[in-house]
Amino acid sequence: MRVELFDFDLPEERIASEPASPRDSSKLLCIPKNGVFQDKHAYDLDTLLLPSDVLVFNDTKVLPARLYGMRGQAHIEATLLKQLSLDTWECLIKNARRLKQGDEISFAENFNAAVLFKSEDGPVRLKFNRSGTELFEALHTYGIMPLP
Repeated sequence: MRVELFDFDLPEERIASEPASPRDSSKLLCIPKNGVFQDKHAYDLDTLLLPSDVLVFNDTKVLPARLYGMRGQAHIEATLLKQLSLDTWECLIKNARRLKQGDEISFAENFNAAVLFKSEDGPVRLKFNRSGTELFEALHTYGIMPLP
């Protein structure tokens, strides 16, 4: 499958950056069996479902996993991708070209990470000075929600 087939232009004003208010007024695209698309709303759901239909609810929370920090005078933007241990994450980092193993990145006072591993073109592994619940609290305090 070619990923570029999914590329398209989406104007900034068409991207939801906060939930609809009221919540049930959020838009819903309905595609009936006849294939004619219909614009609906979440409050229309009870008229669209059949007794044999199954609803699956996703109640996951999005982690504010984008961090802005400094390494010396260089600005660093890290997006956490995958938790590897209680204090270690695989990250994508902008301006990672000059990062080296052992470098310290400061995200806030007493909240930093050391570069454990850096590949040529891929993710960077960071070890934070906090772990477990303390790390998640710091992410909720200093992190920013990554938007698509």
